Amino acid sequence: MRLLGRKGTRSQMSTIQLPAEVAEMTARLIEDILDRDASNQLWIAITESAEVRESLGPRAADALADVCSLLEGHDLSDRIDRPPRPSKIIDRALHESLVIHPSEKSQRQHKLASVLGRILHLFEGDQTAEAISRVTEQASIETFPDLCSQADACAASLQLKMPRIHIARGEEKLFAPCMDKSPFVCLHLDYVFARPCVQHEERSIHMQPSELRAALGHQFEHIKSGHTPLLQLTDERLEALVLDQVPFLVRAPIRIASKAIGMTGANKAVKKVGDWLPDHSRSQRVVDTFGDLLPDRDQETILPDMVHDWVRSWIRGVEFSADRASLVVSGNAAAACSALIHLSEPFAKHHDLFRRNGLQSMLSADNEDDHAALERLRELVRFALSADYLTYISAGD
Repeated sequence: MRLLGRKGTRSQMSTIQLPAEVAEMTARLIEDILDRDASNQLWIAITESAEVRESLGPRAADALADVCSLLEGHDLSDRIDRPPRPSKIIDRALHESLVIHPSEKSQRQHKLASVLGRILHLFEGDQTAEAISRVTEQASIETFPDLCSQADACAASLQLKMPRIHIARGEEKLFAPCMDKSPFVCLHLDYVFARPCVQHEERSIHMQPSELRAALGHQFEHIKSGHTPLLQLTDERLEALVLDQVPFLVRAPIRIASKAIGMTGANKAVKKVGDWLPDHSRSQRVVDTFGDLLPDRDQETILPDMVHDWVRSWIRGVEFSADRASLVVSGNAAAACSALIHLSEPFAKHHDLFRRNGLQSMLSADNEDDHAALERLRELVRFALSADYLTYISAGD
């Protein structure tokens, strides 16, 4: 591993200067990753022009070639199966500037969300995570040497104390961070070891080392940044945990009052008042927020929809950040996207198509089964094409 100290932080590194033609094509792909002309032109420029490769430097050129291969399917399986590169150590400043996604940074309440998740976990814990930790096998260097070696590399890269790794053997194909007394990662044995498929419909979920490195990096980022407790909460469990802290005799009146206020349409009336106030004024923001907090006629939960929407937007942002971590610790865009597809149940069935023809063919085939995974794939490709990532990957050339 190569330590990035003070000179390795983004503020200290000079941003990579892309040749004009490469900058234009990467900008087009960031705008639309299904732009086949741009990906083909970028592939030709990188593979056939020694001048372009020399201008970019070997690591940035290889990183862009990985993205083109990912999109178009050029030698994609070979790139996914390539052994993981040594991981650089990500110090705090570089982690903040490179890994944390802007949608997570823009709402600093994500820090509050992490604290909220820990507090709620302390009150009640998580019976599912407790059961998982009790019935699964904890991996060790003696029983799973390759897995533990990969996990050690990821933890060291993210400057994280090595979490426990648990191996599941049940029907549910787990690969997720969990929070019992402390955070741990649980993954199914089939992700680590290939086994023959006994049914025609069954699909192998075995991951190559580079895919496993990326998947572990994603989960370790959740643990490092304290995301795990709140990620385990559904809307219903979040509400139950909050209401459990309210005295029993008060709970029923709260439910009745919430329903009654919703039936009056008070939230709509308050929002109309906000429309009369000057646009973007402090008073309008206060009134609009108050209107959002009031129960709605169609509201199914007691907590305002605004609270649940905030938690969902927070989860969206931290998933983007964890995807960035998967790319940073693996250094392989093809492997990072392949791991993401593996772990999306609706997308996983298209994994063979992805390996053969690339991401553009898979996404252009009207694959709208998992909107969240689709958005994450697009965002991960944008990050792999960004000047920030290319500057990071080319440090030391």
